[in-house]
Amino acid sequence: MGVITVEYLENPMMQLIHQKDYAVRIAYHLNEPARVRLCIHHISGQCVRVLAEGRQSPGSYSILWNGCDEENNPVASGIYFCLLRQNQLTRTQMILFPPRTPVY
Repeated sequence: MGVITVEYLENPMMQLIHQKDYAVRIAYHLNEPARVRLCIHHISGQCVRVLAEGRQSPGSYSILWNGCDEENNPVASGIYFCLLRQNQLTRTQMILFPPRTPVY
């Protein structure tokens, strides 16, 4: 299993409601078919969002996390962890989610 990469993106849809917001693109690669679970965890260890779960074929994957929990509520700014479980292996990548700021 390769490395998880994280890319921070400005979320242009939030500009419509006068708030600057961010999204995070999470990318990973599978060398072989695998059962995958990709979750975002709060620093306390609580899973706030499951982004992918199930059997996946070999290849590259990219998933956009909009900074919301399972109920689509915006999460607080702070430290989160992206956990990718592939069969019996787990990879972790820290995500620093920036504060949401008003746009004037």
